[in-house]
Amino acid sequence: MEPVAYPVKKAKEMGLRRCHDVAGRNSCDHVRVLGASVFRRQGKPDLSFVVQTYRDEDTARAAYGTVWKAWKQWVPAARTVPAPHLGDQRDAVAGLSASTAEGSKGLMVQVRVGSVIMLSMAEAGPGVPTADSFADRFAGVFARRAAQAQAGDEPSARLTASAG
Repeated sequence: MEPVAYPVKKAKEMGLRRCHDVAGRNSCDHVRVLGASVFRRQGKPDLSFVVQTYRDEDTARAAYGTVWKAWKQWVPAARTVPAPHLGDQRDAVAGLSASTAEGSKGLMVQVRVGSVIMLSMAEAGPGVPTADSFADRFAGVFARRAAQAQAGDEPSARLTASAG
């Protein structure tokens, strides 16, 4: 899926909103812009990226726990794994993929950098090798680019839509 980003209201109208309720709070409360992208390649884990931007760092910090509780439930049989030392806050879990097939693997890393919360997910079916640290590399790239953008610098790498 090519990268997309929309104000939350428009994402909701388009059916693209990825929000979840946890203990009476919605994981998209106070989100300004919601973005997502997915990469798939035969024989490799599927990689998904979700970004939620907030008006300021304090709002993102306050939302962090709700967002994590909402999203980590999508990794069945989740166990905490070491999170890469990224951003201002970070968490990571590994477990089964959403399919819950025996031998599948699901990984999720959430990182907050300033006013942005980013989720990096990897899902692999049975027989597709995926180490617990697999998503760390991708979360790291994502977090470093967010820090560059928030500092007013041109991100050193970015995704562009390809025609073809």
